[in-house]
Amino acid sequence: MNRQPLSTRHILLIVFALIVLLRLITMGLYPLMDTTEARYAEMARKMVETGNWITPQFDYGVPFWGKPPLSIWLTASSFSLFGINEFTARLAHLLPAGLVLWLTYQLARHRQTNNSALLGITLLSGSLLFFGIAAGVMTESALLFSTTLAMLAFWRAMDESRAPNKNWGYLFFAALGIGMLAKGPVAVVLILMPIGLWVLWHNRWSRLWQSAPWIGGTLLMLAICLPWYLLAESRTPGFLEYFIVGEHWKRFLEPGWSGDLYGEAHTQPKGTIWLLWIISAFPWSLWVIAYLLKKPFTKTPPLSLNTPWRSYFLLWSITPMLFFSMAGNVLLTYVITALPALVILLSDFWGASQEQSSKQRISSALILSLLIAPLIFSFFVASQQTLMRHDFSQIELLKTYNELSQNGKNGQLIALYQRQHSGEFYSQGQIPLLKEETKIALQLTQPNRDFYIIEERDYQRRLNESQRVQLEKIEQYGLFYLLRKKP
Repeated sequence: MNRQPLSTRHILLIVFALIVLLRLITMGLYPLMDTTEARYAEMARKMVETGNWITPQFDYGVPFWGKPPLSIWLTASSFSLFGINEFTARLAHLLPAGLVLWLTYQLARHRQTNNSALLGITLLSGSLLFFGIAAGVMTESALLFSTTLAMLAFWRAMDESRAPNKNWGYLFFAALGIGMLAKGPVAVVLILMPIGLWVLWHNRWSRLWQSAPWIGGTLLMLAICLPWYLLAESRTPGFLEYFIVGEHWKRFLEPGWSGDLYGEAHTQPKGTIWLLWIISAFPWSLWVIAYLLKKPFTKTPPLSLNTPWRSYFLLWSITPMLFFSMAGNVLLTYVITALPALVILLSDFWGASQEQSSKQRISSALILSLLIAPLIFSFFVASQQTLMRHDFSQIELLKTYNELSQNGKNGQLIALYQRQHSGEFYSQGQIPLLKEETKIALQLTQPNRDFYIIEERDYQRRLNESQRVQLEKIEQYGLFYLLRKKP
């Protein structure tokens, strides 16, 4: 009996399901690593413990002014419902990531076939950065949800094939409010920049005026985000100045910005964001580069990007790179908002090429490309357990400490000079921190045989010889030593 080959739709569904399964399986296989995931998870844990849902806390009593709280609220809600561990921390971020896939599919279906739209979300789920942030404890999944929702709502509001419907306009303004809670003003810029250029390109000012509920929409946006901003400033005065001026002006313009309260600015040469896009959008960035390099040498007419549909996604897909090209401080995750637009463009091109060549089957090369980034990520997680648990997190350090404590070697575990967020999270906030030289010197004179965590460079440069002699090294975990006071 001859079996019919699987249809393109069935193949795409199988590949999409495999990608989702790989992400679910890997969610609990590695610990929360320093600094990003552990930091946001620990702030969510503190939020649940203290009951303070207004001001995220970098440390007990120390406000975190670096980001709005939406992603932390998501993690804290998951902790409250399902318990506190790395799996539930990541589970909270599957919801916005899943909604982004659904929104991308709905947007693609506006002009594409079911197969092309399904390919689009499979491309998105299989891109390296999206696969990582889909269950990453960070702010990007909430930001991506807000920008994708806004871009979908704006396109529907501007659709000239239908009568103006201001409900889409209200949804657009609601998405702006969500973006303000997810990332702040930068979310609004990443939304307004591509649509402003698109309206200018296609002269859609009249439709814009008809479709946008300017007064009611603005009030809706403010009703969503403004109460938290005002409460945050009233609880911890100085927040607005640091967040608006520092995080959104000085971080953008000043390479190596020294005012960062929560780490170090990420100084990069201007234009680095384009290189980061190649990594973040892998493997589809390589497909785009290959297409651009090959196109001048082929006779196939290029697909037009000048249509309102394709130009909308073109502008959306390059906006983060354009905006951050002149920034002195950039990160790999800064290009995340471009990915839905990129995959819709690619799936649109694929659908058009299918029509031109009358192909009915998806190629083996494309299937392999869809799986390559998830497989690389999953292989790394499975093969580098020791590295992630030992060097990138303090979970093994705490395990060693607990084993020694259970064997009768009682003593408190104390962090000297600085404390890692993973150590805080996995100890449930039970590791005290000593930063002042006088307090550290006094502590080391005590007869208690306590345990200490200290970074290697602080051990070498900040402890004197007599202090180092009093301490024995148990083991080194990444950049940190686990020490114990000698008898």
